[in-house]
Amino acid sequence: MWALDKIQKDVFYEALTEVAAQRVPKEKFLNFIKTNPEVLFELAKLLSSVFEIFVDRVENLEIARSYPRLIARILFLAKRFGEKENNSIVIKAPLTHKDIADSIAISRETASRDISKLEKKGIVSYKNHFIEIKDVKELEGELRTTYKREPL
Repeated sequence: MWALDKIQKDVFYEALTEVAAQRVPKEKFLNFIKTNPEVLFELAKLLSSVFEIFVDRVENLEIARSYPRLIARILFLAKRFGEKENNSIVIKAPLTHKDIADSIAISRETASRDISKLEKKGIVSYKNHFIEIKDVKELEGELRTTYKREPL
């Protein structure tokens, strides 16, 4: 945003895995994307996906109750980081109960309780900070039965 629109935002991101970051001068970046249309196209795709992530986050926070909010977040994480393994989907991002709770503005205790509910139903398992979704359709059904989106 700063390079393209001169919008200055101070934001905080925390990596869950090791990350390498580089910084280049604004003029060099702008010149690079202006002279490389394929890179500009990739940047537009990236910005679109980041926008989708923020829209999903706002929609998730509109869900008042913790249990369906947690289910919606797990489905989002599965779409973003999930990998099919046998008949399951494993979210390949190491997430603690606190990470999950912080991402949906609930307490760690509430997240733990709601994850346990899903485990007892046999819909998900949680081992070594990885979530395995045993049956996505069943998880989606659990969301539909616990949350009805109200029109504005």
